[in-house]
This record gives sequence, C-alpha cells and structure tokens, in this order.
Amino acid sequence: MEIKAKVSQLIEQGKLGQAIEACHRWANEGQSTEARNQLSLLKSKYNQVKLQENVGLITYSDAMREQLSVANALLELLDQHGQKEAPASLPTSNTILFLASNPSSTARLQLEKEFVRISRNLQEGSHLFQLVSEWAVTTDALQMAILKHKPRVIHFSGHGIGGGPGRKDGRAVGFGPEGESTQGIILQDKEGHGKKVSGRALEHLFSVFSKRFEIEAVVFNACYSEEQARAISQYVPYVVGMKQSIKDEAAIEFSYGFYLGLAMENDVGLAFELARNKILLEGFGEEDVPVLFTRS
Repeated sequence: MEIKAKVSQLIEQGKLGQAIEACHRWANEGQSTEARNQLSLLKSKYNQVKLQENVGLITYSDAMREQLSVANALLELLDQHGQKEAPASLPTSNTILFLASNPSSTARLQLEKEFVRISRNLQEGSHLFQLVSEWAVTTDALQMAILKHKPRVIHFSGHGIGGGPGRKDGRAVGFGPEGESTQGIILQDKEGHGKKVSGRALEHLFSVFSKRFEIEAVVFNACYSEEQARAISQYVPYVVGMKQSIKDEAAIEFSYGFYLGLAMENDVGLAFELARNKILLEGFGEEDVPVLFTRS
C-alpha cells in the first residue's frame, strides 16, 4: 500500500501513533535528513499531547485539536517529500472551511475520522479544493475563520440542540419542549465548555457575510439543524440541515458522499443526492437523512 494511503487509513481509524511510526519507517528507507527531523518533531509533539491529556493538563477537545494538527502535518510532509513539484495554489473561491466543536461536557464524536475522509475524497477528485479547518470553535473563532478564508463551503460538525429527544450515539446534547424554537449548535467557551449559539444568531451571521462575499453552501452536520438551515437559505444558495437526531456514523457517511460528489462533479445538488444515497446504502433509516434547502 502506498505510504500516504496507509497513513491516511491509520489516521481515519484513530491510530495516529501507528501512523507516525509508519512514517518513521518510510523516512528511514532513504528519505532526506530534513524529513526525518520533521518527523521526530511531530512524534515529540504527539507524545507531549498524549501525556498532557492523560494527566489532565489539557481537555479532550484541546488534545483532539493538537492531534489533528499533527495528522495534517504528517500528510503535508508526505506530499512535500513524495512529489517533485508543489501543487499549484488553489483559488480562494474553492475553499472549504471545516468547523468542529466537541466540548468536554458533550458526548465524544469521531470528528477526526470525518475530517480525514473528507480530505481523502477531495484529494482524489477531479476538481481542486482547499480544505481548511478550525477546531474547538468558539464564537470569536467562528467569525474570524469565515473572515480569514472567505470559503465557498462552510461545514460545521458537532452537536446540535433542538425540540426533541436526543440519543446516545447521536449528535444532540439536549432538547427543549416540543414546538418551542430551541434549535442551535454547540460551540465552546474560553474554558472549553459548551456554549449554545441559537439559530437566530446564525441566521444573522450569514445575512451579514452574504453581503461581503459569495458562500455557495453551508452544511450543518449536527442534530436538529433543519430550522436554522431553512432560515439561512434566504442568504445562501444551498444549506443542509438534519431533521432530528442523527447517528455519528451516519453523519460521517453523509460527509463522505457529499464531498465525493463535490470533488468529482463540482455540483452541490448532486453532492447532496450522493450523500443521501450513501446514508441509505449503508443501512441507516430515513430519520438520519438530511434535508437540502435552496435559495429561491
């Protein structure tokens, strides 16, 4: 198996330590001193993060963010030393912004796995996209990231909240009285705890940004996000939301199908249909199928 494919697979499986060791073996088989030194630094950073997490010096969310940074650096290193020419710079309009939030007080999600699967599909597609990420997102980081990258697609992965029951294997953290407008997403405060951002606040945010630059699509890969998706579709051509609580694995399969379609055909509508098909093909129920709203 090609080294990058092997390392990507290990990262997707949550085996970052093994991925680093595989890279070390690869580097020792004839790679430059520079590559070996870079790998040593990444291994040291990974070991330090694991130690700090184990003794409680950093939160799980912070550890996830740091480990994802190491994983991205590994893949970039393999790209850098595995090809003679660096890839051409991608246009800003083809930027996908991946926003992740999994506060320490909420159920753990496989956000790293989701990110890696998205990244692999984009790399293998026939259309060029630049994938950037922001982890442990706060309200400040949310606005800063959008202003900085001016993305074509914004993808939020994390927990949502809404008027209905959650489930243990899903991306919901709670629920409100039936019929009450309680929908929103969960970001993080400065201490790493969950902070609810209401659907109304998100609607206003996108009404502001839509006047500054074109955002083609917003994906809320979080439970109970249908209401806010509908509202935001006034300002964004395509918005995806989840009708109710969605299983974590179903959310990951949705991302896989969506970005496969986007990378291969560069068509948001088709990407959504492929993502919907992927969920059903994997045996998940209609309750796990998202909805797509389009700007009229």
